[in-house]
Amino acid sequence: KDPYDVDYKFFSSLQEQIWTDALFFSSIGILDYSLLIIECNDSTEIPDLDPNLASKLPFYQQHKGGVLTSDEKILYIGIIDILQGYDLPKVSEHLAKTKFLRNDPREISCVEPDYFARRFCHRILRHFSCSSSFSSSKSFLSPKVELRPVNSSDNFDDDLNA
Repeated sequence: KDPYDVDYKFFSSLQEQIWTDALFFSSIGILDYSLLIIECNDSTEIPDLDPNLASKLPFYQQHKGGVLTSDEKILYIGIIDILQGYDLPKVSEHLAKTKFLRNDPREISCVEPDYFARRFCHRILRHFSCSSSFSSSKSFLSPKVELRPVNSSDNFDDDLNA
């Protein structure tokens, strides 16, 4: 599937929010979370929000409660499954898979929270793009935020679960 083409301001804000959330989860030892994306067609049955109200909403709710893509789809986005900690059973699973089964530690689902967070961000953000031709007139977001690079030495294969 092609990446969702979204407004640059939204993409910048999404990237910043994904990194912020993932680093927070990492700091409290959480892993195995996922990003849920619900894709809907832009329907006239759902009224547009008043611009004054929309400007006060978080970036992910500013178009009919969601995010508008360049092909007029509305995305509803959220991080789910945030209750799994990196506890003794997960540490044991990681050790068993890497020491006894000799799996590459980067290629298993149970990894340390810091690595999981970086892998999650890298994989999730590949599903979004921001072409210069798309600038939503319905965007009420704050100025640009600095985009965070991913370490190029990390191995984030497509076929792994994030």
